[in-house]
Amino acid sequence: MDECIEAAKARLVWDFYGPVDEWEYLAGLPCSESERMELLKWVFAEGPGYWDTRVRAGRILLQEDEAETWQTIEKLVDSPDPDDNGTALTLFEELDDPRCFELARRWLSDEAHSATQLDAIEYLWEIYPEQVHQRLKILVNHENIYSRPRAQKLLAQYNSQ
Repeated sequence: MDECIEAAKARLVWDFYGPVDEWEYLAGLPCSESERMELLKWVFAEGPGYWDTRVRAGRILLQEDEAETWQTIEKLVDSPDPDDNGTALTLFEELDDPRCFELARRWLSDEAHSATQLDAIEYLWEIYPEQVHQRLKILVNHENIYSRPRAQKLLAQYNSQ
């Protein structure tokens, strides 16, 4: 792997003050254009950084190679890592693309992390109301006790509509 990418990987292990600082670091690296694109692919697909940083890389990649980037997005959606899911959802919230809703719909299942399911519920609330309602009824009794209060609050909001 190129020096530029290795330096970025080593540095991104440590926290930055925020996504702006993290992005400024990445943008300031003396990379060639090919190294820069490889770095952005890594940041978007598996980087340990802030979701906003990863999404920013994803937006650039969508402009450069839409087909390959959508394949990466699908991997982020299917990942068991809630950070990968959060990256995909943050990007979905910025895009005006029906594919986003279909992909996010996958999170309305037992396989997704409960926090991801709750985030997806808020995103999909108006698009798939019946599926959202069914998932909320399950999540109010979820084994993850930290997810229950949020699920209960969302279910109450749903029922009051």
